[in-house]
Amino acid sequence: FKSSRLAIEELKIKFPHCPTYIDFSESGIIYGLHGKKIIELTSTNADHVEIVLSQIPIYNYNIFLQMNDSYHDMFSETLKESKKSIPFILNQNSKWSISVKDLIPKIGPGFYEMQVKVKNEQFLEDHNSNNLNITKKLIITDIGVSCRRSKSGLFFWVNRLSDLVAIKNAEIKMFSASNMLLMESRSNDNGIAEIKIDREVFNKIAFILVQSGSDVTYLKLDENIRKFDELGNKYSSANYQAFINIERNMFRPGEKIEIDCAIRNRLGETPPIFPLEVEVMSPDNKILFSKMETPDLNG
Repeated sequence: FKSSRLAIEELKIKFPHCPTYIDFSESGIIYGLHGKKIIELTSTNADHVEIVLSQIPIYNYNIFLQMNDSYHDMFSETLKESKKSIPFILNQNSKWSISVKDLIPKIGPGFYEMQVKVKNEQFLEDHNSNNLNITKKLIITDIGVSCRRSKSGLFFWVNRLSDLVAIKNAEIKMFSASNMLLMESRSNDNGIAEIKIDREVFNKIAFILVQSGSDVTYLKLDENIRKFDELGNKYSSANYQAFINIERNMFRPGEKIEIDCAIRNRLGETPPIFPLEVEVMSPDNKILFSKMETPDLNG
């Protein structure tokens, strides 16, 4: 009995280490020109990375938007390469971030690509770890674009993300999956563009580019807007619409979320001051937060 118990006490089980893993924490690609531009990541058994930030020339925008997230240096120009030590606890998940401002303090608007390559110096058990790399598209812009269905096509409101001021004369171009220009228009003095589109052209739209001077952003039609059979007047009986912008689509618990909202009528004009009820909903449509607000004179 004693020898049997001794054998059990000396028994050791060795588990293999987790393989090296790295990924971006959020799928959003649009970052405010005047915002923080923080890229969130998560990793396991990675201790050092190499970061490559590249810019996409304007003539390759169409190709860039339809590529997957694999790295294509033939379409981009490298701006910055940097090495970074990241949090590392053996076999545990780590959360960390990359600041675009730290890489290029005065980065301008445009389309970019960030590649993160694992370059381990401590955890060397995974022999394939240093072949691991991930890529993320970044669009840095001060252009905010909201799109709604209108009676006969699409209704756009174009504004600056930093202060919600309307952008007049912004170019709005619609492209097919084969990069063919389908339609184009410009926003009026109130940042509004209402474009009549027939069903055949509408169904061919793959993405939309919006440009003002050197600044550019893009819009991909979601499934709600794509329901062409249900096109109609989406404005309330008071003929007002709320346009909402946030810097990114994922936040850490306890983080402060700044939401910009502008109320406009069908002509893009600021309505008279009246109270509004603001509600934040969970994915299962439960009200998480509710508050009465009154817009300022700028809506």
